[in-house]
Amino acid sequence: MAVRPYKQGDEQQILSLFEKVFQSKMELNVWKWKYLYRINNIAPLILVFEEDGHILGHTAIWIHEAIIDGKDAKIGLRVDTMVDPDARGKGIYKQLSEQLIQEAKKENVSLLYGFPAAKAKELQIKYIQAHHLANINRWVYMNKPATLLSASRNWLKPIRFLDQVYGFFKRIFVRRKKVPYTPIQKADSFDELARLIPIEEKISLKRNLDYLGWRYADHPEHTYEILKWLEGSNLKGYIVYRMYLNEQNIKVGLILDLVAEGEHRSLIEQALLEKAIERMNDAAFVQAWTIPDQDITISYKKAGFFLKDEPMPLVIRKIDDIELDITNPENWFVSMGDVDSF
Repeated sequence: MAVRPYKQGDEQQILSLFEKVFQSKMELNVWKWKYLYRINNIAPLILVFEEDGHILGHTAIWIHEAIIDGKDAKIGLRVDTMVDPDARGKGIYKQLSEQLIQEAKKENVSLLYGFPAAKAKELQIKYIQAHHLANINRWVYMNKPATLLSASRNWLKPIRFLDQVYGFFKRIFVRRKKVPYTPIQKADSFDELARLIPIEEKISLKRNLDYLGWRYADHPEHTYEILKWLEGSNLKGYIVYRMYLNEQNIKVGLILDLVAEGEHRSLIEQALLEKAIERMNDAAFVQAWTIPDQDITISYKKAGFFLKDEPMPLVIRKIDDIELDITNPENWFVSMGDVDSF
C-alpha cells in the first residue's frame, strides 16, 4: 500500500470513493473541470492512496497564482480529502497529508488553505501542524422571511403575502447612502475583467482572466451573473452572484465574489451589492462569506446584511518562509468563490 500521484484511469474509483464518503455524487464532467484544466498553465496536484489495486484515500490541491505581501506566489486550496470508511485506522489520512506537503514544496507552493470539517481540522493541526486562522462569517440579506418560515410548514403558506409588507417597510426604514451615479453594467463574459484589480488585503488569489473564466464562465453545473463598475473604460469593480433552489424548493442567492478598488472602494462595493440584491429579488435570502474583520464587512452591513453564524473553519499551513504574518486574519481576502463547492 502506498501514496502515489493520480494517473489517468483513476477517475471512476475516485468518483466512487467521493460518493461513499460524502454521500453525494460528483459527475465526471465536474471532476474534469476541477482537476484536468490547467489554470494559468498550472495543473492541480492529486494524490491517491492505493492498496491491492483499490483506491482507499484521496487528497488534492488547486494551485493558484496569488499575491502575498505584494509579491507573486502560489497558494494551494485543499479539496476532496477523503478516506474510505472501511479502511480507517491505517493512517491513510496522515500519509496523504504528509506527502501532500512534500509535493507542494516541489511545486513551490507558499502556503495551503482549506475549509475542513471539524474532525479534519483536528487531524490537519495534529499531522501537518496546520493553523486554525478563523471561522468564516456568513452574512445574510433577508428578502422574504415569510416564505422562508413557511418553507417546511404548508399550513403557513398563506402568510407569504406578508413578504410584500416586509419589503415595503424595509424600503422605508433601511436607509442607505445613495450613490448619485452608478456606472454599473451587466457583463456577459470576463473579457472586460482581464485587468487585475488590486486587493488591499495582503494575501489573495490573482483574479485574472484565466482564473475567472475557469472558475465562473466554464463551470459545468452553475450559471453565474456578473456586474461590473466602469468609469469610462476603467474597470473599478465587479460582483459575481447566482441563485439556486435549495432542498426546500426555496430560491437562495449567493454572492460569490466582490472586488473593488480606489478611493471610493466602499461605495462601489455597496452599490454593486445593492444592484445584485435588486436582481435577486426572487430569492428568499442572499448569502455571502467574509473573514472576520475584513474591510468588506462594512459594505455588507451598509447594504443590509446581518451576521448569521460562523459555519466552518479556515485552516492554513505555511510551506515557504513568508515574512508576512499569515496568522493574522486581517491580512487575508477570501470570498465564497474561493471555495470549490459553490
